[in-house]
Amino acid sequence: MDKNMSISDKPTTLNSTDPSTNALSVHGSFVRALETSFPSTILFSEAERLLAKHMLTIALKNENVGYWSFFQTPYSVQRILLDQLVWPGFDNHSLAKKYLIKEKITDAIYQNGVEQIIILGGGYDIYGFHTSLNNDHVQVFELDKPGKMRNVKVTAMRDAWCYNSLSHFTGENQQDAYSFTLNDNYHLICCDMSTDNIKDKLTEYGFNSDKKTLVIAEGLAMHLNESASRQLLKKQLFPLLSVGSEILISYISSNTTTLIAHHLLSSRNEAYEFALSPKKIPLYAANLGYHLTGKMLASDLLKLANDDKNASLLTRNQTMPDGRGGESYFCFTKNIKSLDEIKSIELSPIDTIPIINDTVLRPDKSQNNIL
Repeated sequence: MDKNMSISDKPTTLNSTDPSTNALSVHGSFVRALETSFPSTILFSEAERLLAKHMLTIALKNENVGYWSFFQTPYSVQRILLDQLVWPGFDNHSLAKKYLIKEKITDAIYQNGVEQIIILGGGYDIYGFHTSLNNDHVQVFELDKPGKMRNVKVTAMRDAWCYNSLSHFTGENQQDAYSFTLNDNYHLICCDMSTDNIKDKLTEYGFNSDKKTLVIAEGLAMHLNESASRQLLKKQLFPLLSVGSEILISYISSNTTTLIAHHLLSSRNEAYEFALSPKKIPLYAANLGYHLTGKMLASDLLKLANDDKNASLLTRNQTMPDGRGGESYFCFTKNIKSLDEIKSIELSPIDTIPIINDTVLRPDKSQNNIL
C-alpha cells in the first residue's frame, strides 16, 4: 500500500542556504523504507521511526515547493524515480546503511570502550541525537556547514519531546547562530571541513584526543575532491585521533550519475567529485595512516535488507567503469602513532571481514532505550 507524507503546511521560502539535496533524499528514502519495508520492523524501534519521520516533516516545511511536491507523491512513485536517478534499491540501501551506522556506534561504545563520537556532515541523521540520549557518558560531536539545515534540525529535535518522556533532558545551550549543545553531551558544531580546523572546533566543546573515538563520515567523501579527501583523513583526522580509534567512511565506486541527478546535485553544489574502487581502498587507507579493518559493499547492504534482486544489479554495476555501483562502507582504524611509520605497514587481506559482527537481520537491541 502506498503511503504519502502527511505535511500540513507548504513551504513558502527558498534561499541560498537551503538544506542539502543529498541529505534530504537520503533521509526521505530512510523514512519510506521504515514505513514500507519488512526488515524495518525488527531493525528499528517505533520511537526511531517516529523521530525520523518527524525530522523529515519539519525539513519539508522549510523546503522549496519543488522538493515538497515530490514528497507528496505516492511512495511507489518516489521509489521508482530514485532507483532510476541514483542507483537500484536506493530505499533499502538507505535503510541498511542506517542500521549499519547504528550497530557500529553500539559496538564501538559497548565493545571497544569508545567515549566520543564525531559525525562529519550529519545532515538529517538521527543517530547523534539517539546516541546522546541513551549514553550519558558518551560525548557526541556533529560537525556541519552553517545554514538553514542546521537550524531546521535543531527545531525538529526541540519538538521531538512529545514522542517520549525525556525526564533526563537537561536543556539547550546555543553557542552561536548555528552551533548548539543539547542534553549536555550532544554538540552540533558549525564547521566547514574544507576550510576550518576541525581540531580547534572540537576542542572548544571539550573533545579529548587521548580518548578512543569513532568518526562517522556518511556520504561525505563523494562530495570532496581527491585532494580534500586526503587532507581530511591525513591532515585533519590523523593527528586528532588516538591509536585504536576508528573511522566509518563511505565511497562510491563511480561518480557517474544520470543527467537529471547531476543537475539536481550541481544546483546546490553537491555534484559527485570523488570515486574510489573498493579494490584500491586498502592501499589508499594505508598511505594515509590507517589499516582497513572492515568493509560492506553497497550490494552487501542490499542483501542485509533482503533485496537480492537489486544487490545483483549493483554487483554487476560495480564491475563497469561507468556503472552506478552504489555507496560502500569501510572501517579505517588508526594503528600507528606517527605518519613516519607508514613505510613499515604491511597490507593484509580483508575480504571476509564485516564492519559489524554479523550480516543477518536481528531484533533491535535497544527497545528499552529512550529512543
